[in-house]
Amino acid sequence: MDNIGRFKEGVKYKLGNGDRFWIDYWLMETPLFQSFPSIFNVSNNKGGSMKSMRDNGSVGRELESMFKAGFF
Repeated sequence: MDNIGRFKEGVKYKLGNGDRFWIDYWLMETPLFQSFPSIFNVSNNKGGSMKSMRDNGSVGRELESMFKAGFF
């Protein structure tokens, strides 16, 4: 089993129906917009819910554009 598989075995998560991806608190002590301000600043969906970001693929598109722009 690979590391991702082992990680998934030990983690439980529940996707809500309206949690704001950037603004709400997740696993860290600060919201994502504070932990990753340069990524948040170029986000096209700053107020998006987790569900909307997942459903329309915003997270993947934003990360892809950040890689291309040299953020990572």
